[in-house]
Amino acid sequence: LAGAIVVNTRDADPREGWNADMEWRGGNHGRNDWSVAIGMPLTESLALRLVAQTDRYEGDVSNVTLNDDQWRQRTRRLQRIKMAWQPLDWYQADLSLQRTQLSSGPDFMSPELAEDYKATDNERGYYKDDTDLIALRQTLSVNERLSFMLLLSHSDTQNERRGDYDISADDNGFFLGETRIQNRS
Repeated sequence: LAGAIVVNTRDADPREGWNADMEWRGGNHGRNDWSVAIGMPLTESLALRLVAQTDRYEGDVSNVTLNDDQWRQRTRRLQRIKMAWQPLDWYQADLSLQRTQLSSGPDFMSPELAEDYKATDNERGYYKDDTDLIALRQTLSVNERLSFMLLLSHSDTQNERRGDYDISADDNGFFLGETRIQNRS
């Protein structure tokens, strides 16, 4: 058996009027998260929804070798544009374009120091993950209980990680790993 996980976010809807949502959260260790979404009808059958989100965390780990108290800071950004077109009562097309970017400090730590939230790496490490996603969903409704859906998508992910080879103050080198994945369905 095969399966997929589908996460449905709020769609653009030409029948809704203008709408907007905004959220901000803050917390310990410089946590600062915000998001904003705006939906708008362009015509009676066409609508647009714009979403932007940023999560920032300054981190709770100090690198005692490099004198860096924001060693595991993390920033995630998301931008999404959705467009809905419903020219007929029984047909709708939804196009979604999304970019997600993640940048964070290294996540490997010596078990002896991890409980004290300390790192000793002598190399500056990082983790980056950038993904672009395009999806087109077409829905044909026969009646209230029966509809057909065609979902086409393409994603492109680039992932990169750099870190201290032995996670210590000793100069024993670093590692660098990079992966690129493209999915079409």
